[in-house]
Amino acid sequence: MTTSEWFLVIDADEVLVADAEQLARALRIAQGSPLNGITSQLAIVTEGRITTMANSLRLGRRRYVHYVNRLHERLTPIDTTEQLQVTAIPESALMVAHYGYVPGEAFARRSERNLRISLLEHDRVINGHANEQVEALLNRGRSYLTAGQAEEGLDDLAAAWNISDATTAYRQWAGELLVEILIKLGRLDQAEAVLPGLAEAGSSPQLIRYLQACTQQARGHHDEALRLIRLVDKPMRALERTESWSPVLRLRMISAAATQQTDEAIAAGVALFSRHGDCDGLGPLLLTLWGSRSDAALARLLALESTPHVDAICAELERAGERGEAISRLVREFIMQSPSTL
Repeated sequence: MTTSEWFLVIDADEVLVADAEQLARALRIAQGSPLNGITSQLAIVTEGRITTMANSLRLGRRRYVHYVNRLHERLTPIDTTEQLQVTAIPESALMVAHYGYVPGEAFARRSERNLRISLLEHDRVINGHANEQVEALLNRGRSYLTAGQAEEGLDDLAAAWNISDATTAYRQWAGELLVEILIKLGRLDQAEAVLPGLAEAGSSPQLIRYLQACTQQARGHHDEALRLIRLVDKPMRALERTESWSPVLRLRMISAAATQQTDEAIAAGVALFSRHGDCDGLGPLLLTLWGSRSDAALARLLALESTPHVDAICAELERAGERGEAISRLVREFIMQSPSTL
């Protein structure tokens, strides 16, 4: 057990990116204040891409806060009558990158372990406060989903969302996840039925529009999906979790293409490929949209910002046939050149 005034929490599947001088300065300032926690940016990294950014409470003041939960642990006040007094630290001083959601044998073992723990946690609070029940159901639902048990996960998310007397933001998060999974499963009427309640519960209008756009696209209503997604700037989930821009760009590219908004679809596609590396299955569409334009011009656009994602981009282009293979070679050539020559 630490004897330091402040402690930092990090998981085994996370990497700490910190500037020691900035971090030390922030702690010295906090030392003489009533603060008992400091949040940092948490980046969820999936297949080499940041898919979610969230504020995460990772620095705690030892005598005032402690860890709770055996799964999806979090810091809370030791004295439950007290409120957390927190501030945010700049991303340049501290950021945590989470790499845990990678399919494989270790991921499967972790999923099984998390499900066992979440079952025990739910049993522990089954007759507890509404907020405790919501969090336990949400955690068990997430564990079911991770383990591939979609129906059980949906049941738990719906149960958490339906505890209407709960005051925790975890209920809102459960509802948002519920809608997202229902859309993925094609249960669009059920998803749309939850959206008005989410708006009343305080979900971000940006997120509501994004989810509405998803349902419209899934119904094949691309004009309406495009209208909605044009209004989305920064979808924010409950607990201040900022979603990656990638799903917004993907949706915009596909619906713009479907409505013959070619230039808009190309702009979204190039940004999606080059900035996010999210290109699976979209190579043929991008080449079709590009039409008779210069192959070299497309390669230059993709090379401008794609260095971290070059392998994913080139692999997708190469799956699109001979023209894609030629553009892939040009992308690699341009990336090898000085930026000033592009």
